[in-house]
Amino acid sequence: MTRKASHILFGLIVAYIIWAHGENGFYWSQSIVIVSILAYNWAGRNLDFNIVKKSFGYINSVLERKEIKIAGEAAILFSSSIMMVYWLLGKDNAMIAAIVWGLGDGMCSIVGGYFKRKEKSIEGVLAFIAFSFIGLLFVISPEKAAVIAVFSALIEYFTKRMDDNITVPIGAGIIARLLG
Repeated sequence: MTRKASHILFGLIVAYIIWAHGENGFYWSQSIVIVSILAYNWAGRNLDFNIVKKSFGYINSVLERKEIKIAGEAAILFSSSIMMVYWLLGKDNAMIAAIVWGLGDGMCSIVGGYFKRKEKSIEGVLAFIAFSFIGLLFVISPEKAAVIAVFSALIEYFTKRMDDNITVPIGAGIIARLLG
């Protein structure tokens, strides 16, 4: 639950930075996230300070899935995907992608977990659609919000071999761009 709550918060913070600060603020914030996570991982593995080792283990245990080998891997993948959407598809589409990823993907896992689902579930897909749609209503029309929410949920549901921290933001950005 804590990991997905941070997922939602991170997505909304990124969407706000894109909206409020434009290109410079966005690139700096994403670069700082990626460099900080990489430095933290290096320190957790290479420095012999007890506090670093303890905090590294705690953060990994709370915020990461068990199969993840790098703390903050989801944040790195998401940041990279959003930077690519921003660069190739524009500011507005990157903001839409961040909202969809944060609210949709985050709530999908929370609701799926509530129903004790180990795999992706219809309850999670419906939560993805509902929360993405509600979040998108603040920035685009209801018609576009519905289309983006539904297709992004399908992308998340059918993503098996790639990480959905890559496929969902890029897919949402492309759909938003196609809808104009």
